[in-house]
Amino acid sequence: MSDLNQIQKTPILKRFPPGDRWVPVEMTDDTVVFNSLTDGLEWVFKNYNTKKFVVDAENQMVYIIKQEERVTLPEENRYSIYGE
Repeated sequence: MSDLNQIQKTPILKRFPPGDRWVPVEMTDDTVVFNSLTDGLEWVFKNYNTKKFVVDAENQMVYIIKQEERVTLPEENRYSIYGE
């Protein structure tokens, strides 16, 4: 049995005003500027090999998401009738 209860968001793009321009978060000098969100997401796909994104328009950020699968082991049966 497994459940996907751990979601990790990693910031990857931030908006670079004016307009629909985006830059990678890891770039500190803004030398790479994408002229559209689509261009930025294509760059993320090619460099990080993921198609799972979250766009936070309010905070002007794009995140990649990873889901960690946690395996839940069944509890060991205990039989109180035997005093165990």
